[in-house]
Amino acid sequence: MDTHLKKRFLYSSAGLAVIVVLVASVIFFRVVIFSGKPVTEFREILVWQAAAWLPWAFVLALIALPFGTKLQDMIRRWNLAAHVIAAVVIATAATLWFKLVSENISPFLDMEETRYGVFPWFFIFWFFFGLFLYWGAVATFGLTGEGPPEKPAKARLMVKTGKVSEVVKPEDVLWIEAQDYYSVLHLEGRQSWIKMTMKELEGALDPASFVRIHRSTIINVNHLKQIKTETSGKYTAIMNDGKKRAISRQGWRDLKKTLKATK
Repeated sequence: MDTHLKKRFLYSSAGLAVIVVLVASVIFFRVVIFSGKPVTEFREILVWQAAAWLPWAFVLALIALPFGTKLQDMIRRWNLAAHVIAAVVIATAATLWFKLVSENISPFLDMEETRYGVFPWFFIFWFFFGLFLYWGAVATFGLTGEGPPEKPAKARLMVKTGKVSEVVKPEDVLWIEAQDYYSVLHLEGRQSWIKMTMKELEGALDPASFVRIHRSTIINVNHLKQIKTETSGKYTAIMNDGKKRAISRQGWRDLKKTLKATK
């Protein structure tokens, strides 16, 4: 699972657990403590609420876990109407599940006006809260886009030496060095100059292969030989051509993310 997605899943799951405890606490204090009628214990209410919220735990897992990647891509392509329909369907299903659970294990089945183990108005609350949770999940996991980002097209690096122009394949570039408004492409046994800034190259090249490890250096991770830890605690990239390039703090973070993604 993607690190950021994993964090969102863990935070959302923790938030869901907090909601379950809070709702159980509110019900306990409202119906038991404030009424002065010891009809049930907090533990029974908590079990009832935990069972009632299971569908939302399932939805979170379905969206966040690795097997949900295709589902995420599909949801990102939905328009507003599709999201509205999905929200109503899921909220309705969650409400029906809540009714089923309440009819069987609600600790308030014997109370007056609780034919389904809960006061009738609570089903309305549950439905609208379900809608709120749906849109919260969609926003949290970034599922409101126009589809997964497309992979950038391979850049065509046109270099010129004298009167000769040459097209360099990005995969042949070992690393790139900044030189004012130009950049130096380091290839096997030779160098080529290109009239592009590091920022322009960074936006044109495939981020899955090229990482800016320093403001003056972009490397092709496919030609990265070693990463050396210096005595100062800083890192140095050693390329296949033997060249050593310093790695900045931000560059180290970006490099680790790229290397982890390409495993």
